[in-house]
Amino acid sequence: MIRTTIRNYHILGIMLNWINKNTVLLFLLTTGFGYAQKHHMSYERMKAIKLTYIAEKCEMTTEEEKIYWTIFDQFEDEIFKACRKPMYALRKNAFKEQDKLNEKDVSRFIKEYDSLEQLMLHKKQDRNKELLKKLPAKKVLQIFVAEDRFNRHALQIMNRTAKKENENLP
Repeated sequence: MIRTTIRNYHILGIMLNWINKNTVLLFLLTTGFGYAQKHHMSYERMKAIKLTYIAEKCEMTTEEEKIYWTIFDQFEDEIFKACRKPMYALRKNAFKEQDKLNEKDVSRFIKEYDSLEQLMLHKKQDRNKELLKKLPAKKVLQIFVAEDRFNRHALQIMNRTAKKENENLP
């Protein structure tokens, strides 16, 4: 009787722990993306939410999680600094000046943008090679799936937020 009661409390504790983890993650995602739409969430905050989401979904051991965090953190920073920031700046300038750009400027923009996309792809390939060196292939696939789901979920939230904002416009 006592063993059954203790086991039930243990199972209840595990369930509550799982519920708490997922509730906090869901709260971070929903508030984070809502905040991002109005105030442009910082890169660091978005990265932390993404990495935490992926780690939670993949159920990694402590050692796997250390490897994952180290590799992903390093490459996310590299990709952001070398590719995403310059791409954002390029798009911003080109879209603003779209009507004023001549053929030569547009061609230069497209070439620069394409080269940044190629660089981002190469950095992601390097990240994947590092992950495959240190983690089982199935775990790397789980990471890919979780990253894709995170990106889709983030896009859905941003689209919903944009739609609500557009509905409020006169």
